[in-house]
Amino acid sequence: MDECRDCSNNEQVAICLRTVDMGTMQAVEYSVGLYATSDTTGKCLTDIFLNSIRRLTLDIEMMDGQCYDGASNMKGEFKGVQARLKELQPLSFHVHCFNHSLNLGIQDTTKNLPAAREALYSGSMMSV
Repeated sequence: MDECRDCSNNEQVAICLRTVDMGTMQAVEYSVGLYATSDTTGKCLTDIFLNSIRRLTLDIEMMDGQCYDGASNMKGEFKGVQARLKELQPLSFHVHCFNHSLNLGIQDTTKNLPAAREALYSGSMMSV
């Protein structure tokens, strides 16, 4: 679950679910939806998530993990989405999104390595 502003400056929330087929141990990801919201508090985002899984007739008791970025409204210890969902399903664990971690690492690396920064940004400017 993640949120961002689109080009019209509207806040949107994307929800993706990952399930595992216990027979084959294959993971499958589903894009559940993209939801508009004017509020990005932990409570509002939790409500959006719960409403979306209810519409899919999924049981919160089956959720065993949560993955978000490092924003306080998502990972906050008391009022973040992960804390609110943990109250409903204490066995679900929270991990920081590996893709967000990788993105942050790449951003820091390219800031400090002029050759990498120039290669990445000059190439993208050429294709515009």
